[in-house]
Amino acid sequence: MRRAMRDFILLICLLIGIAGMGSAAAAPDPAAGSSVKGNFDITDLRTRLFDPKGSDVLIISHRGDWHGAAENSLRSIEKAIEKGCAGVVVDVRRTKDGTLVLMADKTVDRMTDGKGLVSRLTLAEIRSLHLRDSKGELTAFRVPTLEEALLLAKGRIMIAVSSYDDYASGIGALVQKTGTAREFFRLSEIPRKTAYTWREQFEQAGPGSGANQSGRYAELMKEGYTVFVSDAPKAINSFLGRTHIRAVIAVSGVFGDGQKVAYAVLRYGDAIDGSSVGKDTFAAEEHTVTDAFTSGTEDPSGRADSGRQVIVTFDTSVRFDAAAGGAGKKETKDEKEHAIPQIRAGNRPERKEGLFPGDVTLRQLRPVRTTDGREITEAYSIRSTMEKTLVVDDFRQEVFRDPETGGTLRYNIFIPRGYTEKERYPLVLFMHDASGAGQEDTWTLRQGLGAVVWASPSEQAKHPAIVLAPQYDEVVTDDSYAHTKSAELTAGLVQQVMRTYTVDSSRVYVTGQSMGCMMAYFLMSHYPDLFTAGLLVAGHWNTAELAPMSRMPLWLVSGGGKSRTGAEGAIKVWEAHGGEAASAEWPLAASDRERDDMTSALIARGGNIHYSHLTSGSHFDTWRAAYGFGAVRDWLMRQRKQPH
Repeated sequence: MRRAMRDFILLICLLIGIAGMGSAAAAPDPAAGSSVKGNFDITDLRTRLFDPKGSDVLIISHRGDWHGAAENSLRSIEKAIEKGCAGVVVDVRRTKDGTLVLMADKTVDRMTDGKGLVSRLTLAEIRSLHLRDSKGELTAFRVPTLEEALLLAKGRIMIAVSSYDDYASGIGALVQKTGTAREFFRLSEIPRKTAYTWREQFEQAGPGSGANQSGRYAELMKEGYTVFVSDAPKAINSFLGRTHIRAVIAVSGVFGDGQKVAYAVLRYGDAIDGSSVGKDTFAAEEHTVTDAFTSGTEDPSGRADSGRQVIVTFDTSVRFDAAAGGAGKKETKDEKEHAIPQIRAGNRPERKEGLFPGDVTLRQLRPVRTTDGREITEAYSIRSTMEKTLVVDDFRQEVFRDPETGGTLRYNIFIPRGYTEKERYPLVLFMHDASGAGQEDTWTLRQGLGAVVWASPSEQAKHPAIVLAPQYDEVVTDDSYAHTKSAELTAGLVQQVMRTYTVDSSRVYVTGQSMGCMMAYFLMSHYPDLFTAGLLVAGHWNTAELAPMSRMPLWLVSGGGKSRTGAEGAIKVWEAHGGEAASAEWPLAASDRERDDMTSALIARGGNIHYSHLTSGSHFDTWRAAYGFGAVRDWLMRQRKQPH
């Protein structure tokens, strides 16, 4: 009995230990597992750094290159590597449970969304915090351990710790464990003349102080300084002629399969001759370059023979999962990637981070030429310094609070440019699928075209409309047709928007994919007087509740499985209650012209219900394709509610 009890206690302790390890390792910094490439041979670099007669200028980035990132983060170290820095110097503190983590201050107050002394917080508690960037804004970055920083530096960059003497034994043990004796160094042992420029006002002044920076760097070099511990590695590189690009803007768009970087804008200090720029001038990490050209604007439409901007475009082709076996497969690559543990109404899946990266890293493969004939090359990696996402950035994020129940619902809303209360606008409601439950506010905008397509400039030029896209905290409904209060909250949100803005009540459209499609069925059947028409993508609903939709204009798009049987079952109910339907089978992939022709042919067959069954592809492919059907979107926007 005692032995059994002992074994039971040991098992519990083991499980607790495993759980603790899992929580401490949860949510790593997005730079963990980085593929960034070093610019130096580490053995040669160490020799150069410790050569007392060395005259080449070496930059040691203080707390990493934290501009646009967070100081002492893995991303800041990664950026220092890309900038061609010889080394980084980081700050460390010891947690309550004895782990060395990167943190400059005694407390986490300044640099994270938490409070308290590092020494009184466990690693797991610190891991739960988010770092702040140079502007104080929260980032996706987490507090890394010194061990992680050493592993990131390995083979790529030299690394030092500012407070080495305070933690010498612990640091030494980690250097030995990670095999980073070549990379690790102590600042006090550098034999070269070293300038700690990060402490000087001219670097702290930041952007706009370029002339003062260059003058001071020149003075220091005349005085024999060859190593710079700096907060401004980019400024030193620019002074040394190692970089000629002032800023890089990564511009993302949203496509059928989600957000991707569409192009990068490289701002040069000099005008570039367009004949020296082409597709093979640059290569990109994790992106395929399709073109590069000079531009007079920061937009591809500004293509010109020369300009201070170079636009680099990337492949944004929509990836369909049809190759995984199509709709007949029980589980495709998509289902594996997007699966959540249980699709049950009320479940709150774990929030995922870094799903739609908006940055880009480039390398220049051959020189470009300025308009005055000089050839220039970026010596090191070119990383985006700013990011924006087309259309997504035009939405506002707000929270609806129901005055009766007190329930809340996060949502995104787009208001047409030039909105005026003298006009009445159609309203489009889009609802996402279950894989987006619990995600950040704009996930529903970034996952695919379901919301943003209605707010795109081309669509707004034809159909100015208000677009509404809730972001649900939980799985709202499931295959048993159970639903949470968010279903009714969505109806309340629509009603509030209609009271707040000049919405045309005869043109209130609803659309959704998978779970969102099921909610569209629910809303249209329970609030038939509120909605005008629906575009229903890859969903189903309890046929006993569908009769109120029978005479409404509906367009259904399905793949295989439950969405197909659900659509066909719904059509039978609607036809039994006076609805008229026309159906057709469509290929998953088709040109815009072919799709327009198929849409016209289906409309010509008459009826208020149109059904397009896609003959291949995964469940997720259904909406990757469906919201790209331009003629179907036009059909929806033509529908008007008929007076009773």
